[in-house]
Amino acid sequence: MEDYELYFKKFYTELFKFQNGKKSSLRCPGCESKKRFIIDNDKLTFSCGPKNSENAKCGPQYTIELPKYIHFRDLQKVYGEQINGSFDYEKDNQLEYDLTALSQKMNVKTELAAQNNLIKESTASLKRLIDDYITINSLEGYIETLQTLSEKRYKNAIDKRKIMRMIMEDELSEPEKKDLRIKYAQLIKENGVFIDMIIELRKPNTDFIMIKSPKVIDHNKKNKSSDKDTVNEP
Repeated sequence: MEDYELYFKKFYTELFKFQNGKKSSLRCPGCESKKRFIIDNDKLTFSCGPKNSENAKCGPQYTIELPKYIHFRDLQKVYGEQINGSFDYEKDNQLEYDLTALSQKMNVKTELAAQNNLIKESTASLKRLIDDYITINSLEGYIETLQTLSEKRYKNAIDKRKIMRMIMEDELSEPEKKDLRIKYAQLIKENGVFIDMIIELRKPNTDFIMIKSPKVIDHNKKNKSSDKDTVNEP
């Protein structure tokens, strides 16, 4: 991910400089052709001129294969439908047939085996999807944080009421009351910590899960590796 973030930032930084039209940003040192920024649906390629350039330093420099994401709810729905083992047939209206029930009345052994296999695979995939969702959104610690916040706020409120009652007592000396006011102010200050915890708990969950990691291809390193392989050939 570090390489991806580095090259992604580099690509768009160079692109913005190029679009500004500054002469020094239009070409790479020693290249006659202008820089090329190729943006596809799933990849970004930075090229120092055409691939077939006579200058060995020109051509594609690096390619960024972008990560792929899936929406958790959409994939969860797909797996859920597969696990239910029902299929839609269009006749006069849509009916859902249960192959397990149908197998008692007709020979659907092959179809039933395929359906059971699909259910097994979808169940395992759904579990992995949910585990990823829990990890990405740190849901395992959510309940613990919520419980901790509740306990701390309750204790804070009790301590403040206790101190306030003590301050109102006539028997206490002024220095004693001063110490209590300092403690009360410290308890008030804890509210800032509680607010931070509440804000963290209220953050919306991330519903997009990465199903393919990004990849960076450095064409210069790749070419150097190919040259070494060629030299070592008998």
